[in-house]
Amino acid sequence: MSISTHLISAKVHEGILEKADRLFRNDDAGVWIELLQNARRAGATRANISIEESPSESGSCKVTIEDNGIGIEDFQTLLSLGASGWNEETQTKEDPAGMGFFSLCRSEVSVQSGTQSVTISPAVFLGKDTAEIQQTSEYVQGTRIRFTRESTKGALLTALENVAEFCPVAVFVADRELPQHDFLDGALYRETIDGIEVGFATNFTHRYNTFRDPNWNFYGARIDHPVTSIHGFLPPGTIAPVALHMRFTVLEASRVKLQLPDRRAIIEDEFLTSFLSKARAAAYRFLQKQERHALPFRNWKEAKELGVSLPEAACLTPGTLRRRMTASILCLAIRSSAFCPAAMMSFSSRRMCPMSTRSKAP
Repeated sequence: MSISTHLISAKVHEGILEKADRLFRNDDAGVWIELLQNARRAGATRANISIEESPSESGSCKVTIEDNGIGIEDFQTLLSLGASGWNEETQTKEDPAGMGFFSLCRSEVSVQSGTQSVTISPAVFLGKDTAEIQQTSEYVQGTRIRFTRESTKGALLTALENVAEFCPVAVFVADRELPQHDFLDGALYRETIDGIEVGFATNFTHRYNTFRDPNWNFYGARIDHPVTSIHGFLPPGTIAPVALHMRFTVLEASRVKLQLPDRRAIIEDEFLTSFLSKARAAAYRFLQKQERHALPFRNWKEAKELGVSLPEAACLTPGTLRRRMTASILCLAIRSSAFCPAAMMSFSSRRMCPMSTRSKAP
């Protein structure tokens, strides 16, 4: 008796288009992220944006964004879900998903580029209708996109400011350039590892929150993926150890995998595990160059396993801390003319050595 076999393979059913309006969260920040990402990939250095409140509809705004990129050669790529149409270099470096334009699928969208224009309705986005490309007399150098958004002007502007702050494209609203900052500003040390720039700091300069910091940045899209800080850093001139925190700027998305379609999470895989080990090794190399440290034994051991040999931790005794704290308090009291004996801190006689490498190190 013969057993028949047949092969199966993965494919995308056209029915997925009917669910395209559920690919994205439909929040203001998500829309801005996708629009600015597309502008940046098109080589744009500037995006001019206008947000006008609709006089006829409360809580609705008309948005226009125009960039100075290379424009759109084939309008069909806008509606080809999963086919981005970007060149080979962009495909290799950024791993585009070809889904970002569908973040606008709940709106009627007008697109102009060169001498062509098209109006795309929600029905067209969902595969239930077609759109006709028109020739226009006006020439648009890059790409101009107009759409109506169910949101207030204030909410849209706030979301745009947050996204534009760490995006390399200069964003102008009513001829006012929105502030831009370096996501890793405040870092004491930086190192680029596997297409990701890592910054180490006790406190980053812009939009930093010790308790919950969206610590990854992909050209304006911030991602919250917690990474354990390293405690025991002794900055020069300080009297107590502090934590060394990390932030990450994704320069190449071809190796680290960002969750699709909106890249708001990091995929936990072998690459991420390997990368985070390399990042921690970089942190320990930074600490290796410091005059002293107060790392716990577990961190000293981890550094050694990662190939970084650290000296023994500084053994901080109550007497040492008391003398330094007393000197600091007296200095502050003299400056403020408000000396208060009660401000003197008392310490127990218990030793405060963060790591006994003498007894535990081989």
